[in-house]
Amino acid sequence: MVQSVTLMIFDELHLIGEGKDLYEVTVTRARLMQAQLAEKELRFVALTSSVANVEDLARWMGIDFPSNTFNFHPSATPVEVE
Repeated sequence: MVQSVTLMIFDELHLIGEGKDLYEVTVTRARLMQAQLAEKELRFVALTSSVANVEDLARWMGIDFPSNTFNFHPSATPVEVE
């Protein structure tokens, strides 16, 4: 079943590093799966409301920065982020 996965979506990624070890382990295992399934493309979509270190996060996830990332400016959010 795992071999049939082609897209993984991670939401609330800003929670990484805030004592949410399970989330970090899950993302790390997904990257390991991606490496093991080299003949098949496994895509990641990472979502977060705000993150200051988007470049570090992208590199940790193995995502080309900036070509495969998009970071909205804070003014693009319909609700003010506190």
